[in-house]
Parts: sequence; C-alpha cells; structure tokens
Amino acid sequence: MPEDALRYLRGYPLTHIPTQSETSEYRLLRQAYVRAVVDVHPSSPGVLRPDALAAAADLFRKFAAVYTTNYDRLAYWAIVQPDVRSFFTDRFAAYAIFSDDNSAPSLFYHREHYPERIPLLYLHGALHLYRWHDTTTKLRRSAELGSLGQQVRNRLAIGLEPEIILDGSAKRKLRGIEQSSYLRDVLQLFRQTTGTLVTYGWEFHLQDQHLVDAILQNQNLAELWIGVYGDFESIDNQEMRARIGRRLAAAAERGNVPQIIFYDADSVPF
Repeated sequence: MPEDALRYLRGYPLTHIPTQSETSEYRLLRQAYVRAVVDVHPSSPGVLRPDALAAAADLFRKFAAVYTTNYDRLAYWAIVQPDVRSFFTDRFAAYAIFSDDNSAPSLFYHREHYPERIPLLYLHGALHLYRWHDTTTKLRRSAELGSLGQQVRNRLAIGLEPEIILDGSAKRKLRGIEQSSYLRDVLQLFRQTTGTLVTYGWEFHLQDQHLVDAILQNQNLAELWIGVYGDFESIDNQEMRARIGRRLAAAAERGNVPQIIFYDADSVPF
C-alpha cells in the first residue's frame, strides 16, 4: 500500500503520514500503485475464459446483492456478459456526461437505477470509477479513447486518479470512504445487510476492521458464512478463526451477533 511504502522510505510513523493532497511523494506512490494494478489487469474480458466469467455470474445470481473490495473489473465483466446482463446492475445510469478531462464519456451513479436487479457494489472503489464534483462516475469503453485500461493510463498521465481506497489502515480507509458520496452509500447499504452474508476470498484482516465492524454490529444479520482456503487446521486458518472469534466475543457484549459458519472455499464452483 502507498502509505506503507512511504512510511518505510521516509520513516514516518503511520499516524503522521500527511494526506494525499499534502505530499507529492504520497501522490506519486499512489499513481505507481495504480499503474501496477492496471498493468497486470487483463486488457479486456475477451482474454478471459468464457466459462470462468459464466461461473462468476452464476455464483452472483444466488444472492440479493454482491459487494467487492477488489479494485479490478473482473466482477464487472462477469455481470455485463450478454446472457446475464439483464439480471444485474452496478447502479450507474445509462446516460453520458463529460468529465474533468473533457473527453471521456462516463455514467452517473444512482442508487435507484434498476432497483429490481442484483447490484454489484464496490466497497473500496474501482479502477474505472472517478469522482466528478460531488458524485461518482463510471468510465465506459469508447471507440475513440480505447479500452478502460488505456483510459485510466491516459488520465493518470494528466494527474487524474481513479476513485479507489488505497490506505493501509482501517481508520484511514474509513476516512476516505466518508469523503465520497458513492462509497458512503455503498458502506451504508452493506451495513444494512439482512439475513445471510457469505464471504469469499476475504480474510478479515485488521486493515478491513471497518467492514468487520459493519458486519458484527449489524443487528439484522442472522448468519455469516466465511470461506476457508486449504487445510482448516493450518496455522493461518487457526489464527484467522481465533481472530474472528475474539471480535465476535467483543461484539456480543454490545448486542446480537450473527452465527458464524466456516465453509470450504474450494466447494464454490468459481
């Protein structure tokens, strides 16, 4: 994470790292991180196996809503495949605006866009999302401007960064979320989850404590299913279950907590 790199390079205590707007070093590190993510990201959905995208879409269709902490566009590509796109929405309305670089067509976020469909929502933003004044917009592919990846690179070249939360600590992540109307709204919706929540590919680390709190403080959540990778009794998995157990016990002192169910992540056809 950029703040961890800056702390290492300059010896800053974590709590003393200036905000993005206050240090050019931090901004350069953020941009380097984004470029690295863009460079390793698949260039288009066409380079992925169609059966992999179909499997992801089939999994998503089992749920009322899908939340992701990833910055990439893989989940988005899964929901826009021709055979399944009518079941999903990312809640960006289908009309164009012109954003700050005065060239790229974008779409507005709107909570009520296709309310009957399954929403895909980014808890920490994504590479193809940008803040525009007091709202968040989504880039879309343009014949003139090229792929989304190329558009992100072009914007980085003129100092425009995607709306993604890169800070390492949960406290700083939450502060970044609170500064974005889109991310605030997504976190609010996540906090209001009812019934059953299933997690996949997420290990409840300290840097995501704000999301763990949102889960364990939710009085309307009955069950929490947590995917476990590999041997259930490995040291890492034992530590993960113990860490969750401690947080669950602490949350139980303040009210109801969901029942925790650990499942084999490899059992998911994904």
